[in-house]
Amino acid sequence: MRNYPEFKFELEDRIWDDCVLEHTFSVNKELIEAGVITTISQLVLFYSAPHNVTDINIDLIESRELLNDAIEQAVITICEAFPSYLPETIEKLPWKTIVKRLAQAERILDKEFEFQDAASQDQDDSGKIFKDLEEFTNRTFDFAKLNAEIAEA
Repeated sequence: MRNYPEFKFELEDRIWDDCVLEHTFSVNKELIEAGVITTISQLVLFYSAPHNVTDINIDLIESRELLNDAIEQAVITICEAFPSYLPETIEKLPWKTIVKRLAQAERILDKEFEFQDAASQDQDDSGKIFKDLEEFTNRTFDFAKLNAEIAEA
């Protein structure tokens, strides 16, 4: 079981210790002015995750751009042919093994692999889920009307 910090200050110290490189601060941690560790820790937490649906969509668009990389395209094809493989597992393999798995994937999928720009590939409507989620979270409910409908049923 994981131990979570009991106090805000323990969390801030942990973030500071994990995220700030020591060589960037030549000053001993005990000599840093009050508020610096708190401010930097809060900034790390703030920038560590998206804050709204728009941020998620921006991250998704940036991730799609990474698919221009030939290795990423090969990993996608291998995962399609071998569902038990995780992309992280394939990325750790040597290049010769990746190419061998890619050739095997071609045989399994019965199609030859060609490297393409991500922009030329067909895109599905997967971004629609984020739009639907945004619409759902922005909805307002008339609870009196809902309760009346429930009572009638």
